[in-house]
Amino acid sequence: MDIARRLAAATRRKDFQPNVELAIELVDTWDEAAVQQVFELVENGSKRQAHDAIQVAFEIAQREPELIQPHLDTLIDLLRSRDNRLLWGALYALSGLVAIDAKRLYAHLDQILDGAARASVIGRDKTLVILVGLMRTKRYTKRITPLLLAHVQAAAINQFPTYAEAAATCLPDNALPALVKLIKARRDLAEYPAKQKRMQRLLAGLAKRLG
Repeated sequence: MDIARRLAAATRRKDFQPNVELAIELVDTWDEAAVQQVFELVENGSKRQAHDAIQVAFEIAQREPELIQPHLDTLIDLLRSRDNRLLWGALYALSGLVAIDAKRLYAHLDQILDGAARASVIGRDKTLVILVGLMRTKRYTKRITPLLLAHVQAAAINQFPTYAEAAATCLPDNALPALVKLIKARRDLAEYPAKQKRMQRLLAGLAKRLG
């Protein structure tokens, strides 16, 4: 299969649906050789090819992460990229891998956080998924807890309620008071009544958990 000819860039379409369709086909056929081509284009293709190829990669990761698991190191290397599309695309793909390879993602946590600090909103959203996923491994909880709280605290107001709700699902009880404190400290919630109501409901639920 000639992957380059299947990318959206080769079809001259303005949308990215060919990339999604290609990812689904590669999952259905479990074509490891074609996936290898995808990552070769991520690393060595033209800018447009690389952008399309990283989308194919993260679309695969959301469906069958095992298929791109052998390329985890390449995704980690992309976290140094100055190309925002490749950066957040790598974080997106890694967020699909956290459920099956938490150990390796944890080993590269510093690189992930460094990349997230430079990424756009999508990249930070997927970093949240990674942190929440890592919290499922008990031995990682002590280190991840303050990092997750910091990630929630740094969230823009549009993302803050979603981040806070996600954190509440996985934080240990002894960390919940810190979450309550940072929610109450968000003065800008008052400017967004719907978001404020969401947080009031969350605070009520946390109060019940804390007794």
